[in-house]
Amino acid sequence: HYVASPVVHQLVEILLENAPDGLHIVLSTRMDPPIALARLRARGQLAELRTSSLRFREDEVSKWMGADLPELSNESLNLLSEKTEGWAAALQIVRSSLSGRDADDVNAMLSGLNGSQQFVFDYLADEVFKRLPEEIQEFLLRTSILQQMDASACNAVARVQNAQAILEGLEKQNLFVASLDSQKKWYRYHYLFREFLLSRLQRVEAESVVGPALSRVEGLERSAGAHYEAQSELEVAFSHYINAQDFESAARVVSVFASDYVERGRVEVLHRYLSTLPVEFLKSNPELLLQHGNALLRLGQTGAAVSAYEDARSSFETQTNANGICRALTRLAEVNRAQGHYRQAETLSTVALSFAEVDHAARAEALMALAKSVGFLTGMDKGRELAEQAVEEARLAGDEVSPLSRANFLQSLGQICWWHGDPQATVRYCQEALQIAPEEFSPIAAQACISLVTPYLYWRELDKSLQYAERGLQIAQTLHLKELLPSAYTALGNVLTRMGETARAEASLRQGMEIGQQLGLASYEQLMATGFLAYNLCGQGRVDEARQLAEGVLWSYTGNPDTYEAYVCRSVLADVALENNQLEKAETLYMQLIEAGERRQFRIPLAMVYFGLAYIHLETKRNTGGLEYARKALRLIEASRAFQLFLDQGLRSQTVSEALIRAGEKSPFLERVLENLPEKQPSRITIQNSYSIRVQCFGNFRVLLNGEEVSQERWVSAKARDLLAYFVTMRGEKIPADKVFDSIWGDKERTSRTAFHTALSRLRNALKAGNDSPRLILVEVGEYWLDSARFTIDVDEFDSALAKARSAPNAKVRTEWHERAVDLYHGEYLQNLYYEWVFPERRRLTQTYLGALQELASHHLANQSPKQGIEYIEKAIRLDLLNEDLYCLGMRAYAALKDRTSLTRLFTDLNARLNTELDTNPLPETSRLYQELIGKV
Repeated sequence: HYVASPVVHQLVEILLENAPDGLHIVLSTRMDPPIALARLRARGQLAELRTSSLRFREDEVSKWMGADLPELSNESLNLLSEKTEGWAAALQIVRSSLSGRDADDVNAMLSGLNGSQQFVFDYLADEVFKRLPEEIQEFLLRTSILQQMDASACNAVARVQNAQAILEGLEKQNLFVASLDSQKKWYRYHYLFREFLLSRLQRVEAESVVGPALSRVEGLERSAGAHYEAQSELEVAFSHYINAQDFESAARVVSVFASDYVERGRVEVLHRYLSTLPVEFLKSNPELLLQHGNALLRLGQTGAAVSAYEDARSSFETQTNANGICRALTRLAEVNRAQGHYRQAETLSTVALSFAEVDHAARAEALMALAKSVGFLTGMDKGRELAEQAVEEARLAGDEVSPLSRANFLQSLGQICWWHGDPQATVRYCQEALQIAPEEFSPIAAQACISLVTPYLYWRELDKSLQYAERGLQIAQTLHLKELLPSAYTALGNVLTRMGETARAEASLRQGMEIGQQLGLASYEQLMATGFLAYNLCGQGRVDEARQLAEGVLWSYTGNPDTYEAYVCRSVLADVALENNQLEKAETLYMQLIEAGERRQFRIPLAMVYFGLAYIHLETKRNTGGLEYARKALRLIEASRAFQLFLDQGLRSQTVSEALIRAGEKSPFLERVLENLPEKQPSRITIQNSYSIRVQCFGNFRVLLNGEEVSQERWVSAKARDLLAYFVTMRGEKIPADKVFDSIWGDKERTSRTAFHTALSRLRNALKAGNDSPRLILVEVGEYWLDSARFTIDVDEFDSALAKARSAPNAKVRTEWHERAVDLYHGEYLQNLYYEWVFPERRRLTQTYLGALQELASHHLANQSPKQGIEYIEKAIRLDLLNEDLYCLGMRAYAALKDRTSLTRLFTDLNARLNTELDTNPLPETSRLYQELIGKV
């Protein structure tokens, strides 16, 4: 019975005060009874079971529900716990409703569980809602549109003045209302209860005979939108206006924060919001069109971005809005520059500038766009001058330019200073940009970090360089700034190459190139990445591949041949010729670069052109010319302190540096170069405290995080580990979620897609090392892929070693690389996994490993080292028991050792295995070889 009588309460309190020993009274109530609980609590005479104690834990839900529904998946049980929040009555209702159904029906029903389902709705209506006073019912219905609520929002929507008291009363009565903070300011409804209230509100409106259906709901949503707009909670206001179909108010609200969201990198959110507005509202608001274009460009949707900019430009022209026209033209100029259309970009930014004669902010943007184009077309002196003017215009604009925008101007100036050959200025401006940017995670922070990578790299401060590279990539990935990913991966790959991690570097550089091609943007990054990759391949001994790569990208490049990126790529092609000892060809290529480099003031790459010519002249005994070019190179590079570029040249650097010193040059720069030449320093450099993941696929699958193996406890489930193995196997591919699911779980649990997301979350958590750990598995539009640049994978090292063996200049080097590859093979690929997708890669690698063993065995036999050859042959035979070529090689080795017993044993083993397995005998030529060899031993 529900006791409400004050007399009964008083009698209970008297009884408690005068209770005999051994008396226990049990009260079950939704709200605290009006008796002296505090006094009883202080005496230790009160035991309380509150909501948290009565709520079922996840393990209790699993145990109770699993008794009747044993086929329920873990994911469905977790979902049930989350939606019911451990509410016993809801669990019992679900348990009764699902009894007797098959597993697929159960899992499907639970995935759609909400308060509007009939069995939940009826319970809440009969047992809870109808027993409440009408004014409370009305309050609940009106405020159900609020996901979270405070008293002021409830007062506005429910049109009452005492919302705080009502909320506190509902919480005390345990009527599915929970406070979210200790101050009792914020509240929310239980998930199922709120769904019930919303469903009931819609039913009441649909049954109404007055006015159109849902008009009352729209009115409530408008009231909520107006309240939150007045409180400057604009995102919440926008959502309520959209729900109310009040698109005019929604457009007004989103226009307030759109530009800020672009600057802070919240472009996915902004794109989602703007996409909910009808097209006519967008087209009538060119400012929103412009910001939508900015968001689309950040997300890599170049074509859609250009359309938005063109529409904005047309609308601004109709309004004769000079400021707007200027900004739309500036954005179009930036897109053209990113596509490598520098002349068109110059024209557009020049026209944009003509519309911004008095507007300092718009003028600053147009000047910076012009600076980047003019710098490539005319010369970096002029480009830097224009960029400095842009920064000054931004200063004159005052508060019209936000701190993030001001930081962006400084970062752009820093980038131009790098092209101008002044890395010290680059670092100064980019560091200043990071200091004044209020957001640690923003597009400008990512761009500044990426710009800081190369100066520190060429100063040989590899720890800082790697730190900025990883930070820039992390921000770009976290904010889904696809536009910045090509430059981020390129920067990281360039650092990894200098650290000696050539396989990871190659993966990173190729990823940058691939994303750039997908975007149709990043002309600069694509050529730069190609040049860096060609350098990487040269370092691996894959010189011909490097040459083909550089020639191919230059052949397909349709832009101006004298741009910075094309210049760098052409100089790399000359470096490749030099690496191949094609001195005449290299000299011709270098000579073709001098005029453009001097005219455009590309100081750092021009210095390396002079360096190449200096080395060629010195090697061909043209010492006067060699010293002249060497001095020119030194003068340009010394000021930049980029001595890593000299070190990259290896022994060639020693030749040039020592020649300069003998000629009287006294330079600390040269002394530092000679002190750090490769033969005096290990080629592989280790950075301390760097986040590293090493994956071992040969043998059992193992993952080492910062040198320590990830345990099974850390994985939580084997599926999380297997999921990583799948992405490692499919690295380089973007895979739809359904395909991933089917590859790991098959058809058994097709209705429970949450299994994939649970495993993915566990995978990321298992490989987390601190708050700033990267995401590792990336996603876009439902497709997932491995961020290969974050991993060191033994299979990549194996393939790289064999590639180096194929391009080795002599047998000795080729053998060393074959031995390196064989040492990496610790067993079959993922030998503890048995999925279908494992076997093609397992077969490929097994055959490749056998080929390497055979190459090594043949090499040792040819060099009169049959004993070493036999070691490799025996390993090969254990993998391929029926390969007669291996047995023939082994018989030759034993014959060379005069080991008649082993020779006979080997042939006998072959004969027995062929008979047992294939019911056949050795080939006639194998038998003849045996007879020939046995006769000689």
